[in-house]
Amino acid sequence: MIHIFFDIENTIIDDLWNCNFLQDSCDRITRWLHSRFSFVPRGRLKCHLFTWGWKEHSEIEQKIVKKLFDRLEIPEANRGFVWTKGDSIQCAIKHKWVNTSDEVEIEDLHIPGAMKRFGLEKQTCFVQQAKDLIDFKNATCDTANADIFFLIDDTNNEEEIESRTFTNKHNFNIEVRFLHPENLDV
Repeated sequence: MIHIFFDIENTIIDDLWNCNFLQDSCDRITRWLHSRFSFVPRGRLKCHLFTWGWKEHSEIEQKIVKKLFDRLEIPEANRGFVWTKGDSIQCAIKHKWVNTSDEVEIEDLHIPGAMKRFGLEKQTCFVQQAKDLIDFKNATCDTANADIFFLIDDTNNEEEIESRTFTNKHNFNIEVRFLHPENLDV
């Protein structure tokens, strides 16, 4: 399965309040999707959103989500879900990267830059969330159905395309690729 996650702010739109499309970036993403994934068999591709702009699922505005997927010309059948900053915080707590149960401290993690106090960035959380999504720890080897995760985000390194492969105890592999929107023409 191929999972493509798109950051929202500064990747697709300017911000969640104005929602002005970044035309060059959107055009580049759309071309990349059409050229790389138009031949993927039905049911083997899902596109999702991954943003720390929305803190919790209650903040997600479905009209904006639809507008983003429409602009990127992602068919209904390929549309997935939205991961928020709260999802990343819960992941960090689950894996004991953040050692607190204090509600105020947890709420403070929603403040921009607060996750860095624990050495956490979006990319770190993304890798673990991807592993958790497919229960990587317990997934058995099935090379025909190996999972690839992309994170298209303006906070990824613009100078290089980064790819990581992880193997579990059952020799099941997942690949995680971090791409900056500027690198999609490559």
